[in-house]
Amino acid sequence: TLKNCSDDDVCTVNDHCTAGNCIGDTLPCDDNNGCTTEICDPVEGCVSSPNNLVCNDGDHCTMEDACSLGACKGVQVSCYDGNPCTDDSCSPETGCKNVANFDICDDTNECTSSDHGVEGVCVGELVECDDSNPCTDDSCLTGSGCSYVFNTEGCDDGLFCTVDENCWQGECGDGML
Repeated sequence: TLKNCSDDDVCTVNDHCTAGNCIGDTLPCDDNNGCTTEICDPVEGCVSSPNNLVCNDGDHCTMEDACSLGACKGVQVSCYDGNPCTDDSCSPETGCKNVANFDICDDTNECTSSDHGVEGVCVGELVECDDSNPCTDDSCLTGSGCSYVFNTEGCDDGLFCTVDENCWQGECGDGML
């Protein structure tokens, strides 16, 4: 049978006599914190000190996690995707979310109006470029908007005494303008 004894070492436990000597098992020093390093000090016993190891804080909204002052801390991630047609957020459990919205936006196309988000894309309704003048060709040009170009088409000026009218400089006449 083993006899109990004391080896007067605070860094051992289960002291017992073996072959005329009192020995003990090494005291396990573990505070279950990955951001501390534990040692057994012969005077104080188990002592923990902060370390700077890489760690995982379990938060999907942080990155570059590292130990600091005994705690695992990460840098906040940016979930901003630069798209005004999404609402950007972060959940610690799942990470970044960019959810489509219907907010007002600008698709930078002069040929559309009432621009708004649709399934994460900014879209607008086509602009109607009609000046009701048969002597202009109406169109919309990306970069400049509505365009009204004079044409030389045949037209009717509405006067009974004129015939064979044509467009000239955006107006309908008999060519004698």
